[in-house]
Amino acid sequence: MKKAVVITVGKILGGVRNNIMFEDCIMPGTIRTLDSAIQKDIHQQFSHTVKKIAETSCAGPKVIIDTKTLLTYNDPALLIKMLPSLQASNGASNMSEIEWVRC
Repeated sequence: MKKAVVITVGKILGGVRNNIMFEDCIMPGTIRTLDSAIQKDIHQQFSHTVKKIAETSCAGPKVIIDTKTLLTYNDPALLIKMLPSLQASNGASNMSEIEWVRC
């Protein structure tokens, strides 16, 4: 079942040279959800996935999730007002409306 979530890595910071493997890498970003239960679940899944990926390279990941990022709220009335502009810029055939599902 689909979950309404957006995970964004905004920066990748690591290394000092192009031809030398880096010792540390920092990848800050955001995790956006519509519901606090989904947010908690995604944070757990994300941490687990990062740790498992790092294990394949014998790396020791440190996952820090700061929960100051608020839940995403999409105002239905504002969406209705913006819909013509969104359709004009993206093409109406490239858009679809779905109800988000809490898993």
